[in-house]
Amino acid sequence: MATSGGTVTSDDAALVEAITGLGYSLAEARRAVKETSGQGESLSDKIKFALKYLGRQ
Repeated sequence: MATSGGTVTSDDAALVEAITGLGYSLAEARRAVKETSGQGESLSDKIKFALKYLGRQ
């Protein structure tokens, strides 16, 4: 998975893992990471933004 900069950060990988662990598909998790890129500083904030995004889908 690549971010807009073309690299995968450890936070992105952890975020995808956390989201898929909650039952979302890998594709859903990757889309949420892409769409919420740049939001939140901590991993927990990023998870919160990604789940909010997924809840609106």
